[in-house]
Amino acid sequence: VVSVVASYLIIFIFQNIRSHTKLFLLIAVLLLLYAVGKQQHLSSLLIILIFGLIIANMKLFFRGRLGKWLHLERAEQIYEDLHLITMETAFVVRTFFFVIFGITISLASLANLDVALISGLIILSIYAIRWVILRIFIGKDILPQLFIAPRGLITILLFYNIPTEAQVPGFEPGILLFIIIGTSVLMTLALISDKRRTGQAVRKAQEKPIGFEKWKAPTINEVVEEKG
Repeated sequence: VVSVVASYLIIFIFQNIRSHTKLFLLIAVLLLLYAVGKQQHLSSLLIILIFGLIIANMKLFFRGRLGKWLHLERAEQIYEDLHLITMETAFVVRTFFFVIFGITISLASLANLDVALISGLIILSIYAIRWVILRIFIGKDILPQLFIAPRGLITILLFYNIPTEAQVPGFEPGILLFIIIGTSVLMTLALISDKRRTGQAVRKAQEKPIGFEKWKAPTINEVVEEKG
């Protein structure tokens, strides 16, 4: 409820700001909401997520009386600017976290057989669960969707957000590295294989094109003459 109300207020206020330098002010407000939510033991990420959902689907959330208060062009401009800076910032954040993650990994753990075995079992369980879900909702044609399940930044963020009391003693960060690399490599191979398969299907279709002929329905007189 707090996140929904805050999202509506932010959009209503910022659409009426005439200044062109309001984007970083919006980011500062979102960071403030995140900090307040964290301080009050609320789901801070959920607050930001709901704001993103509302601003990306304004026509859906602003209906009836609320729609009268919305200046759609101004609000869409806010969304476009925020989307652009989000993409740019996401690149920097991904780079930063992967560097930090690489610093925390010991190369000795990568040569540990137990680390490789645990990573393999986790990867196998990921694809087994995906196989079951895709077979239920899609059917037999589940390639390459089955292998499009890379693990990356979100996995690292969740790993670093684990409370100290909930951490497993002796857990090797190298397991995460194996999972990230393994799922990324499998996804790449699956996409390459699917591209080749699609290319082969296109070439076969071009080699044996389906022909067509112009056909005109006969008139009644022509039918009578044939029977006669």
